[in-house]
Amino acid sequence: MTRFDQLVSMIRSTPDAPAIPRLADPCPRDDKPPVVLRLLPVDGAARSVFLGARALLILSNLAPRPAPDPALISQALDLTPAESRLAALLATGTSIAGAAEHLRISRETARNHLKSIFSKTGIHRQSELVTLVAQLG
Repeated sequence: MTRFDQLVSMIRSTPDAPAIPRLADPCPRDDKPPVVLRLLPVDGAARSVFLGARALLILSNLAPRPAPDPALISQALDLTPAESRLAALLATGTSIAGAAEHLRISRETARNHLKSIFSKTGIHRQSELVTLVAQLG
């Protein structure tokens, strides 16, 4: 019996939502990145919104996301094409040095683009940029 089957069985056999535990459980898959199963009990007034559901089962794929489209980044954040390409690469976890190499620009040029991105977006850290750009994808 798979972990998913076990969770469904537990939901069916548990008498009430408060008795259903909150949990997050990584589930490995053959030849694919794992999936995280999250079980959230639904109780009280929220049940009517979810048509009487007792629990929500959320599956999160842990596969890396592709880089967001630089054109979308450019349009949404009012960045130049060069700044957008850099932001897209940084959003995938690429370092500033790796992005500079990939874009065939100097590290200093990449740093200047990053400073300009920070100025235009009002953010101050590379991690904040990654979060912002990931929300566009």
